[in-house]
Amino acid sequence: PWGARWRSLATDAKSDDKADAKSDDKAEDGAKKAAGDKAEDHDEVEKQGKKGPEDVEPEGEEPAKPAEASKLSPKEQLEKEIEDLQEKTRAKKNDLLHALADFENNKKRMMKERENRRRRSMANFAGKMVEVYRDFDKLARQEDPHEGEPSDVYKSFKEGVDHVRDLYGATLDKFDVLPLSAEKGDHFVAARHEEVGSVADDSLPVHSIVEVVRQGWILEPDTPSAIVLEKAQVKTAKHGPE
Repeated sequence: PWGARWRSLATDAKSDDKADAKSDDKAEDGAKKAAGDKAEDHDEVEKQGKKGPEDVEPEGEEPAKPAEASKLSPKEQLEKEIEDLQEKTRAKKNDLLHALADFENNKKRMMKERENRRRRSMANFAGKMVEVYRDFDKLARQEDPHEGEPSDVYKSFKEGVDHVRDLYGATLDKFDVLPLSAEKGDHFVAARHEEVGSVADDSLPVHSIVEVVRQGWILEPDTPSAIVLEKAQVKTAKHGPE
């Protein structure tokens, strides 16, 4: 019995091997056939040429027509070009004129600012010079405190003070810094005079100058833009005739 059983198992194993071999042969034949079909399709595509998306024309649309030729004659075209160029030239000229106007305005403004700075600086310097001149003038007007004939020392001192005062005065005059005129009987002007008191004087009109306490100073008095460095201190008349 065991021998018959082993023979039966061997027969079944051989049958299975044959079936597997046939199945493998069929699969190999199918793969070869599919590869051949694919190669044929590829050759056909290359032969006919494949269209890209840009080659496909949308349905319902007609191909673009070339632009219509200009209806203007050569003469009219030339005239139109000349007119366009003239318009551009006018626009450029207008821009240039505006730029020149802005330049001139800025130039005038800067020159005015520079002149104002110069005058302010000069006025400040002249004011300091006037203060020094006044101090030396005050010293020059002082009398010798000692009684009798002035000593040689005092004479030398006064001579030196007078000399320095005169140098300062000449320098002020050189730069057009002059004393501000104020005389008895002149009309009081608030822009040039400073009232420090009043005097009853019926011989003079009200608010006219009676006495000059301290002279003033003015820079460039002959110009329209004269600068009053110091107002003249004056006393005015009151209760005088109208």
